[in-house]
Amino acid sequence: MRRSVTALQRGARITVVDQGIEETRNLSEILAISMKDLSAITFPLIDFSSVNFEAGVVRRMSSIGSVLRRDCPSGTLQRMASHRSDVVRGWVAFAIGEDESRVMADRLASIRRFAADQHFGVREWAWLAVREMLREHILDAIPMLSSWTASADPFIRRFAVEATRPRGVWSRHIATLREDPEQGLAVIEPMKFELDRYAQDSVANWLNDAGKDHPDWVTALLRRWSEESASPRIVKRAARNLISA
Repeated sequence: MRRSVTALQRGARITVVDQGIEETRNLSEILAISMKDLSAITFPLIDFSSVNFEAGVVRRMSSIGSVLRRDCPSGTLQRMASHRSDVVRGWVAFAIGEDESRVMADRLASIRRFAADQHFGVREWAWLAVREMLREHILDAIPMLSSWTASADPFIRRFAVEATRPRGVWSRHIATLREDPEQGLAVIEPMKFELDRYAQDSVANWLNDAGKDHPDWVTALLRRWSEESASPRIVKRAARNLISA
């Protein structure tokens, strides 16, 4: 009986998530959601036949965002940016973030609401949606994003760092920063006293990325930060894989 109840509960949970009635609760649910069902329910008048629903999750999010950017009326798209489903909000983030007809400043300003979303998944889709633009124009993006590190919102501060990680996750590497991570200092330097653990982790991961190519540079930076009373947690986590730390 207990197994049957659990199965019924699991089935009911899948249904409400697939229908966009509730948000996902974790990465497993995000990966398991039927984007084909959710897109058809949410946008019944739009043809998503060009989307490969068997592709990887980032590819699916991007492809659906592309269809919405092309076929969804702008007013409807803006309303969907507040949809109760985190996945739908993520699609809108991709529709906006990957819009190559818009200049970088405009795309970053528009993606900011998703970077500050209360759902962890939407915050990840936000930076992934602009990652390719940042990768191609990182030296133009760094001065813009450095101002985000002064935000009172730790989600915004974290976005500036996570979006510019030299290696990152689920995304292509930023070759310019892998070759010379010092060019990203304008974003990470203001974060050395960060108090929020969520943002601290991103700073540490940024430096961990850089340390895989330039361990001596990261070691020297962390030594200086320690002398300047930077966050001990950032320093410790950033040095976790340094051979010469």
